[in-house]
Amino acid sequence: MYQLDNLVSLAVATSGEGANDESANALSQAFERLTNLQILTVGFYENNLTDRGAEYFANGLSKMRSLQSLRINICGGKKRLSDHGLKCIANAIGCISELTAVTLSFYE
Repeated sequence: MYQLDNLVSLAVATSGEGANDESANALSQAFERLTNLQILTVGFYENNLTDRGAEYFANGLSKMRSLQSLRINICGGKKRLSDHGLKCIANAIGCISELTAVTLSFYE
């Protein structure tokens, strides 16, 4: 796999059937190659994300040590994250020591 050393900013959005646990897992795996990423915006719209997907996402997010700015939008959809899924994401954010700006938006 290739390292994406030059990429410092990334925005990713998924919606509908594509906003699911599998896409969260794919993002998590991609995060490992984004070694110098400083700004990340992720949106799951009309999502089907479950706690399992939140765990995948959080696992990858926690490894993004150079991240300085993070924006996460999780909106609507058929599934709902429980407190467990949200705690996984919050714990991952706490692992990123360089982070100086965070925006989290969760809508039904």
